[in-house]
Order: sequence, then C-alpha cells, then structure tokens
Amino acid sequence: MKRLDHVLQKKRFREALSCDISTERVLDFGTGDGTLLCEICPNPEFFVGVDPHANTDSLPSGASFVKSLDEINPPTNLFTVIFALAVLEHLTEVQLREFASKSLALSAKKAALVCTVPSPKVDWILPVLRSLRLLDGIAIHEHHGIRVEEIVEMLTSEGWSLVSHSRFQLGLNNLMVFQNLNR
Repeated sequence: MKRLDHVLQKKRFREALSCDISTERVLDFGTGDGTLLCEICPNPEFFVGVDPHANTDSLPSGASFVKSLDEINPPTNLFTVIFALAVLEHLTEVQLREFASKSLALSAKKAALVCTVPSPKVDWILPVLRSLRLLDGIAIHEHHGIRVEEIVEMLTSEGWSLVSHSRFQLGLNNLMVFQNLNR
C-alpha cells in the first residue's frame, strides 16, 4: 500500500472507532493485515478477523483468523461489535444479504455493526489517483456499484437497525452504525 492508502485507511479507522461502541468482543470482517485489530488493542483477547486473503503473519497475537463467517462457531459470548470497513462494496447482493444475516446471528443484543462504504463517485476518482501512482486503490475492480441506500435496506431487512449515518472525507465516504435490537 502507498502512503495515501495508509492515510485514507487511518481516517476510516479513526471515524469507526469514534463511535460509542464496546470493543470487548470484536469481529473484523475484511481484516486484511489486521491493522484495525492493532489499533483497537495491541493484545486482543477476543478478536476474530475474517478475510479470505488476509496475511495471517501480521495479525496480532491472541487474535483468531478465519477465511469466512461460516468458519465461526457462535461463541457463548457473542460479538459486541462487528466492523466492515471498506468491504461491503466488494460484495454482490447475494453475499451482502448473507453477510447481514450471518453477522446478526453472531452479534450480542445491542451489538454494533460499524460499516464504511465509499460513495460511487470514488469509483471514478480512484483510477485517476492510481494512474498517477498516488495510491494502490486495493481491489477497486471488485466494486459492485451498490449504493448506500441499498446497503441500508438490505441490512435492515435482515434485522439490523440503523442508528446513525454520516459522511466524511469530503462526503466521499459513508460511516454507518447499525445495532442488533433483536435478542
């Protein structure tokens, strides 16, 4: 990743971690290199990273790693927060519905689902920044062009309740916080 990729990632993490959430038991969907887990706590006790392409060598010691949500046996103490930062736009509609349902089943009552999703405008900006070699724009070819409104509809139809939605990074990124009120 280039410097600008790291700057944008740090801003995304800062926005997500500014929410009033319990990071007691964390699931990080799309964990990548485990940077978010390191930001939360350098010695995690109950953190699970989910990513089929993650570099498990860099995950913090004590954290667990799986390649898909299907590999997680629901713990006795369900997750208090699930992060999905810059990942939902990479899912197809079917995968997004599956994520909504499975993540809800793994979450405790009043657990938070914290998501960041770029504006569709970013799909036009990233290739330009990439051609200028200012960033790598990881996996931008996998964006499915899904709109924020569609994501909200899918997550709420599966049982998540939208608590807040705000924009950051000049309106080019969305922060959404959902809550599990079903248990």
